[in-house]
Amino acid sequence: FSFKVGEDRFLNSLIVSPDGSYCACGDTVQKPMPLLIWDLKQQVLIHDIRIPDHEFDMKQAMVSNHYIAVVVKHIETELLNFVNVYEFQSSYNKYNFHEDASITSLFLTPDDHHLILGLADCSIVIHHLGSSVAPITITRMHRTPVDLMTSGAIQKGVPIIVLFSNVCVANCTLRWRKRWASTH
Repeated sequence: FSFKVGEDRFLNSLIVSPDGSYCACGDTVQKPMPLLIWDLKQQVLIHDIRIPDHEFDMKQAMVSNHYIAVVVKHIETELLNFVNVYEFQSSYNKYNFHEDASITSLFLTPDDHHLILGLADCSIVIHHLGSSVAPITITRMHRTPVDLMTSGAIQKGVPIIVLFSNVCVANCTLRWRKRWASTH
C-alpha cells in the first residue's frame, strides 16, 4: 500500500526505529527508488540517499536505534544484490556486504553488533559489525532460502534468532553458539 506525504511523495514502506527517533522509507514515484530517512523528533527529512543505477529494496530492510540495513538491487542487470548499512546520524555508508548469492532476508540484532543474512543458496551469513572478525557461514541448515528472521530472548549472552523459510522453522542458536563464543 502507499500513503501520501506532502504533495510529491508516495511511500511504499515505513520502518520506525525501536526508540521512535527515526523512520526510513522508499519513494515509489522517483526512479530509481531512493532511501529517505526522517528524524521524527525534529520532524524533518534528514537524508535522501541515492545510488546511480540501483534502488533500495525496502521490503528487505531493518532499522535499529543507530543504523538501517537495506538490500540494494541493480536496476538494469542481473547482478547479485547486496546490503548497505547506514548510520542515521550521518547517513555514512558504514558497511557494505556483497555475498556469493542473492540476499533473501536480513536481520540486524537489537544490540547493533551483528547483521545476519539469509541467502538464495539457503546459507546464513553472520557478520560481526564493528570488528574485523570473519563472518560465520552456516550451510545445510535449510532446504529453501530463509525469507524472514526475528529475534527472541537473549540466553547466556547469545540472542536467539528464529529463521523462517516457506517450508520450515528453525532456531539456529544451538548450531552457532559454539562459533559465537569463539569470536567473543
